[in-house]
Amino acid sequence: MIREENPERRIPVMLAILWLAAGAGCLTSERTSRGLSDPNATIYRPRRTKEYWQQRLESLAHGITKARVIGFVNKHRSAPTRTDRELGLGQGKHGFYQLDKDWTLHIRYSAVDGDASPPWPQDAKITFLEVIGLADLSNEIPDHLFLPVKLVHDSSTLDGGNFNPALLIEAVNALRLFDKEHVLEALRTYSRLATSDRARRPLYDLDEYRISLVSRLLFVRRDGKKTMPAVEVGETLIDLEAPSDKWPMFPLALEKGVPFLVVSGYITHGPPWDPMGDLDYYRHRCELRPRPLIPSAPYLDAANSFISSERWQSLTFVDWAVGARMAHEKMLREQALRAIDTAARERANATVILSE
Repeated sequence: MIREENPERRIPVMLAILWLAAGAGCLTSERTSRGLSDPNATIYRPRRTKEYWQQRLESLAHGITKARVIGFVNKHRSAPTRTDRELGLGQGKHGFYQLDKDWTLHIRYSAVDGDASPPWPQDAKITFLEVIGLADLSNEIPDHLFLPVKLVHDSSTLDGGNFNPALLIEAVNALRLFDKEHVLEALRTYSRLATSDRARRPLYDLDEYRISLVSRLLFVRRDGKKTMPAVEVGETLIDLEAPSDKWPMFPLALEKGVPFLVVSGYITHGPPWDPMGDLDYYRHRCELRPRPLIPSAPYLDAANSFISSERWQSLTFVDWAVGARMAHEKMLREQALRAIDTAARERANATVILSE
């Protein structure tokens, strides 16, 4: 019997298989000569319908409090892929709480103490609620592209405080099973979704910068070199402007097969950067990675190894950012813990799916 020293190593491949076989939804496709479903012919349908969640939400009436809603969400939801969000949009106070991989509970709260900022208090009253999800935008996504577009959408974006290595690994390992042109078409489609209507971006958590992080791990250069195009969003607290031999995927860094986002965020100037400007680079100079990305160490061990490495210790931070190194090291460990939690939830969810 083979003894598995690190159960986390099995998770990235298992997640990709679940995505493309039975996973989070219902998939239909033709069979290939390898005996696996052809992902390029796959049509994705949510495992649970919008109506399923709407029926369960009937017990929540207007005027109830945030505390009761959070209790409902924590009781019923499974394997969320993104962090709960609470935002002030215009004069409105909003909350977004993921129910499963496909659907999110969107809530609008009554006025909360003037200019108060989130998180909203537990006794905040609800004035409106609805179930939303990427499937609401399916009329803008061809059927054969919905699954790869959703994989991009469910990955992490350029926010070090919410970045999740496990979600990026899951997206990359599933997307590499598609044809290259299929993937490129999906990236273009997601970019259009995220940029065509700025008003809906916060509602559906659309962010075209996910494309940049996915692409850095999904594609490999034909010439064997590692350096990828620069992310030109803006300035960071780290005194490093572009990818180099030591930091070929900056702002990502791979340590023992685990991707970490080393920047906490960006200070932007001027018009938004368009990650689709690099699409021709990936088409003409790169191929999809030939093997899945599998961590060689547990997530937290990888984070500690990265923090103690010469590569990390040699980084410098801008002079005015007092305490930035310590804050970023805390952020990296939290990314690892977030991935551990996701892996545990996915294992539990996979058990339920395979038993149904």
